[in-house]
Amino acid sequence: MAEGLSNAQIADVLTIEVSTVKKHVNNLFRKLNVSSREAAIRITQQPAG
Repeated sequence: MAEGLSNAQIADVLTIEVSTVKKHVNNLFRKLNVSSREAAIRITQQPAG
């Protein structure tokens, strides 16, 4: 996601279905309490602490 790949591109790289990628992305958004890829990336790239 941080590399700017689409769901379809991620699915191709991981050899999984696009629907599986969407489910994982939605779960990540929910756990991080965000609604966009940009917000998720921003949170995950913050220094720990």
